Amino acid sequence: MSNVYEDLTQHYKAVARRLAAVPTVKVQPVKVQPVKIVPPVIKLGVPPVSDDARQFISSVLVAHRIVWRELIQPDRRPEMVMIRAEIYEFLNNRGWSLTQIGNLFKRDHTSVLHAIRKRRAK
Repeated sequence: MSNVYEDLTQHYKAVARRLAAVPTVKVQPVKVQPVKIVPPVIKLGVPPVSDDARQFISSVLVAHRIVWRELIQPDRRPEMVMIRAEIYEFLNNRGWSLTQIGNLFKRDHTSVLHAIRKRRAK
């Protein structure tokens, strides 16, 4: 048992010598410049559509505190699905085809149809 103890003692002494031999590095303090915080400008990023559609989409985005990029991502959370369905139905009632709506949202026309039917069923 004493052999293991002696080996460990020698090992720890060797490590301590190596650590003591490492030169210390002096760190110079860094000057930090104050940063002016500017409130972000909300860019909704609504695609080019008719004025009434743009106004409706913008109002929905603002009401739900999201941007267009978030809305067209493949996100299946119920709140995002319902927001998209609300806009789908609005555009469909304004004469947009399911394919046009699907292209705008980067979705298949059948996905748009399903969302509109589910929204109307509620």
